[in-house]
Amino acid sequence: MTTSDEGLALRPSRSARAWEVAFPVVLAGFFLFIVRPEGAGQWTVVAAVLVIACVQGWRRFRLAAIGTADGRLLVRNLWRDRVLDRRDIAEVGVAARLLSRAVRLRLQDGSFVWLDVTHSGRLEESAELVDAWVRDPRPATAA
Repeated sequence: MTTSDEGLALRPSRSARAWEVAFPVVLAGFFLFIVRPEGAGQWTVVAAVLVIACVQGWRRFRLAAIGTADGRLLVRNLWRDRVLDRRDIAEVGVAARLLSRAVRLRLQDGSFVWLDVTHSGRLEESAELVDAWVRDPRPATAA
């Protein structure tokens, strides 16, 4: 998790991002050296599992909430990327989601956007950082 005077950048830790890269490699090694598939059917299943692991790893690797000085917030979640304007965010808070908690943004239109990058510890700190970015009084600069 990092911030700067220019904006906001919430990302998973470097170790978590490294694991997302390493996991498909470890899984491939497991299949090749431990399981040792035989026949086309087993290889098809192994290939499908490895493709899913790679896609899921890539999506998790790029999780982020990036706020720019010009008032845009890029939210990279697991299944959807979204760009919000600072003025569209009505409230920042921490709420329960499925089996965990995460930072939740309530938009002016009443809808919600979750920050998947915050599904771990330091939720209150992350919410405070996002709220401080949203409440930044500096005017938006021209893009």
